[in-house]
Amino acid sequence: MVPDTFNLSVLVFKGDPIDWQRYRHTALCFRPASSSPSPPPTPSPRRRRRNSSSGNETSAQAPPAPLIIHVIGASQEYEQQAIEYEPRRDPNRTLVRDITVGKLRKAVTKQEVISMMETVSVDNDDSEFNCQTWIEKALKVLSDNGWVTKEEYNDGVDGMVETIIEAEEEPEA
Repeated sequence: MVPDTFNLSVLVFKGDPIDWQRYRHTALCFRPASSSPSPPPTPSPRRRRRNSSSGNETSAQAPPAPLIIHVIGASQEYEQQAIEYEPRRDPNRTLVRDITVGKLRKAVTKQEVISMMETVSVDNDDSEFNCQTWIEKALKVLSDNGWVTKEEYNDGVDGMVETIIEAEEEPEA
């Protein structure tokens, strides 16, 4: 695998089953900087285009899918997941905001990104731990290792928190 630079963002999805603050799901999105923007959805994994000089059809490979890393599961049963995935095409989740963090400061492979994120603990002993707190920890690890700046870390966390608090608070019992 050839190292690449990645554009990093924090994704915040609408809460499920109710869009309350604590149910808003968050994930990190690593988009290869060398790839062009994602093409519109097509029925097949390859799209066909006409070669303008000869009139013949040629196959064009879609750009690589972004790498999404997040924690999923029930409270105190979270697991980290890394998948190649285009969130804007997921009918099961509603993307509220894609918060730009910045471009990684070094060229790495997707496996190196996954390995770095595997160092971020999943604290299932803490009943307050969730995907949102994991994102803060993951951005801190990236900052501490020089992959993003302290300012980018702060902007990513602030943007995530601002987006989360736009949702309603859970009513008190």
